[in-house]
Amino acid sequence: MRLLDAILLSLSVAFFIIGVHQTMVGSQSVSEGVANAYVFFMVSLILLFWHRVRRKSRTQDQVDKKNKDKNQKKRKPK
Repeated sequence: MRLLDAILLSLSVAFFIIGVHQTMVGSQSVSEGVANAYVFFMVSLILLFWHRVRRKSRTQDQVDKKNKDKNQKKRKPK
């Protein structure tokens, strides 16, 4: 895991925890609490999606590189 990926995942978890806290103690009812914490939940989701996209693209790049190396080894030099 790269440093930026670790930071994105950690921030996502932190914003989610802040959102849960704001939901529980932020207002009189749960629906008001969710409305107050909506921004924290959305930032958490955006960071989590960004982390997943970065991780998926990195693994896809590794697979592409491996396939390219494999294809070059199969070719016979003339």
